[in-house]
Amino acid sequence: MKKILYILIAAGLLAACDNPMDFKPADKDDELVMNALLDAGEHTHYVTLSVSGTEFVRSVNNTVLRCYVNGTKVATVTEFLEEENDYSYTRFRRVMSFNADFKAGDVVRLEAEAEGKFSAWNEQVVPDTPVLVSVDTTTVEKHTDNSSATGMRFDTRLENTQSGEDFYRMAVYLRRDCTFYDEDDHNLGRNVKDYVCNLDVDNDPILSDGYIGNDEGLGLELGTYNFYGAFTDSQFDGASATLRPIIYPGSSYQYGYYPSYDIPDGTRKVKTDLYAIATVQSISKTHYLYLKAMNNLRGGSDDLALEDIQIPDNVEGGIGFVGLSNSSAKTFFLGSWVDSTIYY
Repeated sequence: MKKILYILIAAGLLAACDNPMDFKPADKDDELVMNALLDAGEHTHYVTLSVSGTEFVRSVNNTVLRCYVNGTKVATVTEFLEEENDYSYTRFRRVMSFNADFKAGDVVRLEAEAEGKFSAWNEQVVPDTPVLVSVDTTTVEKHTDNSSATGMRFDTRLENTQSGEDFYRMAVYLRRDCTFYDEDDHNLGRNVKDYVCNLDVDNDPILSDGYIGNDEGLGLELGTYNFYGAFTDSQFDGASATLRPIIYPGSSYQYGYYPSYDIPDGTRKVKTDLYAIATVQSISKTHYLYLKAMNNLRGGSDDLALEDIQIPDNVEGGIGFVGLSNSSAKTFFLGSWVDSTIYY
């Protein structure tokens, strides 16, 4: 189990057992590893591909990735790009990127071939769009023994209109939209980046109810902190629920945070618009279990030696995990500022 966890981490994901992934023994052929988290609310999608080994994964070459929607090919990709990675200790990840639009009920299929001998595919149906009745924000203060922090609470009312057990994920992103200018105020371009926020769910009636690691409902202390904001409608009291996660934006997302590789040559001024995006995703049961496995890993140990954690494998012909979600979101404008002091 320790080694298969290395496979997923090397693939650069976030971090079900319906079809738990087993590590390749030494006498088994190498396999293509496909990992992706696709969302119908996005137009651009990313897929990581590599080849499994006995002790590690390696990069793959001569690769073709195809995406089909309802049987029609909508994208073919043959080149990798180095995607800036804000969710890992590594600065860049090697991914394949394509543009496509999905809607609820669409059948989405990914197919990959590599080096003339590897192939893998995944096919799923896009889940229904979650119904957000309302999203409101409230400024809150969190006090500790030594300090206090100003945060934003997102009161998100979700209505469950589907039959059977359904699965969701709550996330909040900060969007930094920067416009760059030279010394004569000529526009040099824009850079838009989204950053995943850590959610404070300690007092949330849904996101902290039993915690994602606790299937038995035996109390918060027996679960793992809900790092990824995943939950099910079995936690609802009735047909709807109100989520109240809190984020603390902090100064790192505001003044002076402009990595050098974001700034065009000749920049002398930057105008920044800051937004918060509250998002609820509809996900499959397998996707929920994937987040649960990663949640338990993140909350349980740093040495990756958790024998009871299994990672779902829903890729045919190879190994890996592909999540396909559908999302509803509301964007909040947090303010603007101009910085002209650090580029001379």
